[in-house]
Amino acid sequence: MPLKRRFAACAATVAAASVAFAALPAGADSPVAGRGAVVLGEARTASGDDVAAAASGLFWLYNKVGYTGSATTYNGDDADFSDNRWPGTTTSMNNGADSARNYSDRDVYLFTKPGYAGAGLRFPPEKGIRDLDDFPDFGRNTASSVSFE
Repeated sequence: MPLKRRFAACAATVAAASVAFAALPAGADSPVAGRGAVVLGEARTASGDDVAAAASGLFWLYNKVGYTGSATTYNGDDADFSDNRWPGTTTSMNNGADSARNYSDRDVYLFTKPGYAGAGLRFPPEKGIRDLDDFPDFGRNTASSVSFE
């Protein structure tokens, strides 16, 4: 293989590894790597976030964009949403969340598969995502488990 082509191949490999590493938040190795999930991104404070609206100490999931619609809260891990229902409905929460907000003082990870697997999103304390479609590789209606660090 010519030197120029070999260099380009090495540069592409390093760039791909750098992008994958950059997507992982600081301190994410233990909760994510141990569960086989890849963290796709991290929640940030979005304009219009209303911190005073929710009880502190909880992670909130909503079935509509913009922290609206039916909502449920978590204060600890849940490995499988399939046995959970949106409050006041018979609708399963599994693969039903459109937005999420972390009002706790711990990092929270939301995963696309039961058992803390699949793609993940990190929610640092007091951060949220108004529309999970902002992370196309995660998207709306894919959340299946949640883990607290």
